[in-house]
Amino acid sequence: MRIDLCAQVEYEVLPMQMPPSQGETKNISAGGLCLLANEEMPTGTILHLKFYLPDKDKTYVESLGRVVWQEKVDEGYFTGIEFKNISSHLELKLSMFVLNFLKEIKERSKPTEKISP
Repeated sequence: MRIDLCAQVEYEVLPMQMPPSQGETKNISAGGLCLLANEEMPTGTILHLKFYLPDKDKTYVESLGRVVWQEKVDEGYFTGIEFKNISSHLELKLSMFVLNFLKEIKERSKPTEKISP
């Protein structure tokens, strides 16, 4: 499952030939994310990603990722990234973050019960 999420991401194209760039997530799942990037990257490009989840622990995520698709938009490039070599602990944290986020949305969308006099 994928959820909408706007978080700042620092990323480096490997091998590190250029300084790190900044982007922001558009959505995320335990298996990857959609990043709004400033530059075009071919499918298969490997990135070093660093960002924080906006959870109560401010979980720091550092992982490799592989570009699986890219689409030009007015603001830059929507870039689909699959996490690679992510630790099982971090994958579990991402899964729990997504599930808790979905649970909160479901709770908020429940209609409030009216009590009759």
